[in-house]
Amino acid sequence: MAWIRNRPTGLVYSDLDKYAPGYALAPAGEIIRLLDVTGETVHTWNAPSAVAYARLLAGGNLVVLLTGDPVKPHPIANGGIEGLAELGPDSELLWQHHDDMLHHDAWRLEDGSYYCPGWEPLPPEISARIQGGWPHEDDPEQIWGDVIVHITRDGGREVVWRAGEAMVPEEHPICPIDNRKEWAHMNALRMTRDGHWLASFRMTSTVAKIHRQTGELLWQWGPGQTSHQHDARELDSGNVLMFDNGVHRTRMPGFARIVEVDPNTDQIVWQYMDKVMLAFQSFMGGGAQRLANGNTYITEAATGRLFQVTAEGETVWEWVNPDLLPSSFGPTPVIWRSHWYAPGDPRLPL
Repeated sequence: MAWIRNRPTGLVYSDLDKYAPGYALAPAGEIIRLLDVTGETVHTWNAPSAVAYARLLAGGNLVVLLTGDPVKPHPIANGGIEGLAELGPDSELLWQHHDDMLHHDAWRLEDGSYYCPGWEPLPPEISARIQGGWPHEDDPEQIWGDVIVHITRDGGREVVWRAGEAMVPEEHPICPIDNRKEWAHMNALRMTRDGHWLASFRMTSTVAKIHRQTGELLWQWGPGQTSHQHDARELDSGNVLMFDNGVHRTRMPGFARIVEVDPNTDQIVWQYMDKVMLAFQSFMGGGAQRLANGNTYITEAATGRLFQVTAEGETVWEWVNPDLLPSSFGPTPVIWRSHWYAPGDPRLPL
């Protein structure tokens, strides 16, 4: 949605006959709110510091990605965090891991450990091969490269995958008007049903399935189709759903959309775009979640707008964050990514 000074906030629209009932998890600052379909807050958690992202875990606890001071930019790149924490239903701190070399996401395993995107300097010979980007005097001598880090409950930390070892730099150039501080900005990490990783790389506009044992890219898609996408996730059908931000699209204006791709054919089998291009925009963050009734729940991150659309693209539920919070970009209503939970979900603290 385009920004207007007196924009409507809170619950903007709902169609009782068409929206999927449930609850929206909406992190904002140090507060994580659970909203019902009327837009009312039915539960809150208080985090130790500002939160970039939160998700309910099996058993009802909440994992949060902590950002620390929201006004102070991360020394490496946007999306960096200070660590992870797990909170109980009453905000009690159950577990915490400090690590400012992690960023963007965290996927919890059954043993309570996590896979997280992280950074480490690329070897000089790999840094020299990175293509693209807009050179600047502030660029580091060694570019920061994406890694996947395994974090255990006792604080153990092991790098289990490195972009510099698994990806060919010449085949994954940075967007020509992005910076050259890092490669390739992994902004989402999930596990697939067959036990491998599914990752989204913003700066190369690539979504990839990565073999968890060998590290090789089993499937990759995106360049020329998406532009700086977020939140790639595997659906029950095996298709991949993602938020295509559309920043820096080539030879056309920027616009956001949601796309569903069949990895077997590399074809887009469903997409959502607003009829009015300016009505759906987010230069950062974003999420797309397929619901049980076939609707898609969307986080338009930069504007703090959460909404559901039907398979036909009709908006049937819409809520807008009324709060402006401090950030390195100035006052913002941003909700980086939200999740929807159906009534009766055992993870809900209700």
